[in-house]
Amino acid sequence: MTSEDKIRITACRFCGQTAMVEADTEAEALHEATMRCNCDEALRYQEIRMKAEDAGLQMSQMYKSENVPEEIISLMYKLIDQMVENRLQKAQLTLPNGQKLQVTLKGTGFVVEHSQAEKKKVEV
Repeated sequence: MTSEDKIRITACRFCGQTAMVEADTEAEALHEATMRCNCDEALRYQEIRMKAEDAGLQMSQMYKSENVPEEIISLMYKLIDQMVENRLQKAQLTLPNGQKLQVTLKGTGFVVEHSQAEKKKVEV
């Protein structure tokens, strides 16, 4: 596929402003047009998308340092994407070893957390 074949005309998902973008798929073109738009909703989306990328990097570093499996980190990235799309507010996973992973969307920012449950219990 040549560069010319990748040129698409599409619109901002919020206001409909058209843009000519280079993308492989319609979904990528729609995303790119929205990222270039200056309407209020697109600007909010751009801000939250940038913060989501930062949250993902911070999350990855934090979770890797705690030996969280790569598959779980990838799942959390997908959950952050769902937060950007306003489909989730918070994602929390508890691993078999007692680790708790949590990402929360607060306004246009994210809170990434890790905790280790150290519960001791004796039954006699």
